[in-house]
Amino acid sequence: MHEIHHTEGFILHTSDAGEANTLFHIFTKDLGRITATAQSLRREQSKLRGHLALYAHVALDVVQGRAVWRIIAARSLDDLPFSLPLPVRRLYGRTLEVLNRLCQGEEPHEALFVHVAEFTALIRERALSVVERKFLDTISVVRMLSALGYLEQDAAVHIATSGTLAEALARIDEASNKILIERAHEAFKASHL
Repeated sequence: MHEIHHTEGFILHTSDAGEANTLFHIFTKDLGRITATAQSLRREQSKLRGHLALYAHVALDVVQGRAVWRIIAARSLDDLPFSLPLPVRRLYGRTLEVLNRLCQGEEPHEALFVHVAEFTALIRERALSVVERKFLDTISVVRMLSALGYLEQDAAVHIATSGTLAEALARIDEASNKILIERAHEAFKASHL
């Protein structure tokens, strides 16, 4: 009998697999980024169908298969991304796409998961201006790169990575945002991601 793992996660990517199955990349709290399949998800009678949308925040029960995990139960933890205004939904989607690109392998990243949870809470609870969305996008990418070891801590990175996300958002300005964008581009280039 396979061990059932109960965890929560964010759906980063979906693709069709076979006649009715769907393959997912999910960033989970306890397992890291996993590849999982949901059997017969595209059939109308599927019980999981309404819960496993792209970018959804979900509670999952999964078992490890030979090549991929299998999703045996799922439920939505909130109404993300559907409740967000369109510009914020785009920011949320971009952030999870970057996470999917950066996070490789099945190993837990507690600090990274805490960041994503804090990020989703902030965009859900706070009306963000255009400038705040731009700064939050930069801060989020820098925090992910730093948590995964792609960026060394220095004064510029410290602005984005210290304290809460709301505190970092209050500290950043156009000049520091520009420096952080340059540092992020250098990290992507050096890592070949």
